[in-house]
Amino acid sequence: MNPTNEKIKNVFICVLLAGMLYLTYSVWFFDSPFETADTDGLFGISQNNPVSDAAEGKDLDAFGIRPLGVLVRNGEILRGAIYNSAKCDEIYKQLRKDIAGVMEGAKATETVDEAEWERALSEDGVFLDYYGNIPVEAMKLWLGGTAASGSACGRYYMFSTAEKNVTVYVKNSLTDAVYRISTSSNSEEFAKLLSEISADPASLAVEREEEDFRALLKETIVVDGAIRLPAIAAHNLYENFRTSIEKVCLEAFGLYDVSPSTYSEADGTAVYIADMVTLKISPSGIATYSDPRGFADETLGLSVDSQGELPTLAEKVESARSLCESIAKPLPGSGGIYIMSIGETGGRTEILFGRHVGGVPVNMNGSVCFARVEIKDSYIRSANVNFRGYDVTAQNTDVLSVRIAAAAVNGAKKTGDMRLCYNDDGAEAISPVWFINEKAADGKEDGDELVES
Repeated sequence: MNPTNEKIKNVFICVLLAGMLYLTYSVWFFDSPFETADTDGLFGISQNNPVSDAAEGKDLDAFGIRPLGVLVRNGEILRGAIYNSAKCDEIYKQLRKDIAGVMEGAKATETVDEAEWERALSEDGVFLDYYGNIPVEAMKLWLGGTAASGSACGRYYMFSTAEKNVTVYVKNSLTDAVYRISTSSNSEEFAKLLSEISADPASLAVEREEEDFRALLKETIVVDGAIRLPAIAAHNLYENFRTSIEKVCLEAFGLYDVSPSTYSEADGTAVYIADMVTLKISPSGIATYSDPRGFADETLGLSVDSQGELPTLAEKVESARSLCESIAKPLPGSGGIYIMSIGETGGRTEILFGRHVGGVPVNMNGSVCFARVEIKDSYIRSANVNFRGYDVTAQNTDVLSVRIAAAAVNGAKKTGDMRLCYNDDGAEAISPVWFINEKAADGKEDGDELVES
């Protein structure tokens, strides 16, 4: 037999054996209710994977609000990370306490022009990319501060040490509005911390001399060198863990202890009803929650925790995030969540949460996001959740370098937000690819277009 064919045969045999072991493991452990299963290690991913979200540490939750891109500038030295949760969090954990102190001492907020924002990007300090626009007050709340009301909201946060005290600049990626926040934090003390940060060399697209980078948003974090990321395996969690997921949903949406009426629709959708509150979970793994009553009480409905008579936007965001955490955290698989967008119209607040694996966003199959939560007044009116699961595989993928991808965007005469994504098109194995997200004239995002290799 051909030696090459023999090697391929042996590989397939190993894969089949691994699959049999996995299925046996799943039958014995995952089919039981969550409270009786040993979830440590079962619902996480291997600690040996360098991009594993399981290695982030107990003090930095994969389901909290934290940046997915970090850049530190200390004189001529620029260091940073992106598309790697472990490296981003390693930097952020060293900065988090001091950033919390800066945000808690924030004073007046005012709007400034784009020119000042661009100057701030070239100053010493810390630049954070959250991928989605989040309110300043929500960030403060997550860092352990108080949730006051405020209008500043942005995707990009720049902590500049150019003046005596740290100045925080915030830019909204949809409206391009830039906010400047003065603080009482001493810049010299903050700068000392920056000199201790160790990370890979990095820069911003606005600083690159290559013409191709002009096609990208100036705030794009660029880490030079080869990019090698794992492929991920995608699957419908509801197919394999139906009983457990239904229990998680019933508990998260407050229906577990009220003995709801149940029935199945013709297509197999499971339906739970208590009063006018409805929860549906389709065979495709999409859960839909609806509460049209206009209020929430002690026995039914989901209220927004608030310090005042009406919740602030920050409290609404935190309530929605907490709900998503209670659903996503017990699920098997890898990755965390991040805020994609926040919209307010007609007294309603809609918050979209995306999913990422190892810091790389996932364009999810069957839904544009992991979860959509709608809040009206002081309660959660509706929510949708996509129970699509992802596991990091042992198969690594060499991705086009950011420079070549930028050249492809420029050559196609496109401009916009270029980022790596896992595009879940229903395939079982998914490799990361570059996308360019162009913004339409009205400020809305005009969809993702693949940057071809």
